[in-house]
Amino acid sequence: SIALYCSDVDAVVARAEKAGATVRETPQDFATGDRFASIRDPFGIRWTVMTRVEDVSAEERDRRLSEWADQNVN
Repeated sequence: SIALYCSDVDAVVARAEKAGATVRETPQDFATGDRFASIRDPFGIRWTVMTRVEDVSAEERDRRLSEWADQNVN
């Protein structure tokens, strides 16, 4: 898999989908201050693409991740 930052995750996902990629996770904001999505290209490679949408301190990031984990991890 490949992960990269881009200037507009929504536009990248739309363009990739038109080129034959499968969207695994639609663009969404995450606790870390990133907007991210996951796609699989026609060759089977998984891409995670992200755009920084909010500057978050390490302390705030850790607090948000802990809260997210409490709600989403069994």
